[in-house]
Amino acid sequence: MEKSSIVVFIVCIGFFYFIKSDVAEVKQDIITINNAIGYVKIEQSAISKRLDVRELDKLYELKLTKNAEVLGDISCGKCHNSSDTALPIRKISVSEAINIVRFGSEKSQAGGMPIYKSFNNGKDAFISDSGLKQRLENLYTDDLLRTAVSKDR
Repeated sequence: MEKSSIVVFIVCIGFFYFIKSDVAEVKQDIITINNAIGYVKIEQSAISKRLDVRELDKLYELKLTKNAEVLGDISCGKCHNSSDTALPIRKISVSEAINIVRFGSEKSQAGGMPIYKSFNNGKDAFISDSGLKQRLENLYTDDLLRTAVSKDR
């Protein structure tokens, strides 16, 4: 019996040794996972703080897409194609737009925008008042303005 007791004792020691090493390995894995979770939480916090910027970026992309859609087939689309030169997302009146297009504003003149005539004389750039009004209506849809207001906050 003594030999069998020694064998059982050795087997138990071996068994507990392997269990202990497995437990230590599992503990190390848990520590590694907790560190990774902590890093993900920090990254998520940083991303969520930048969410407003991303929403604003989406709004700029929407503005550029809408400008290209409405102005892309006329000479206006050649210039109003970047965040700096795209028409703003705020409803401007037809008379305000006509004043800017026909006479220029400080910003449009500084940007090099040409003056557009209201009739085609064959020499100068032109857009009719009714054409300008139609373009503004197509650009400043209620859906676009609602989106801009909700994302601007």
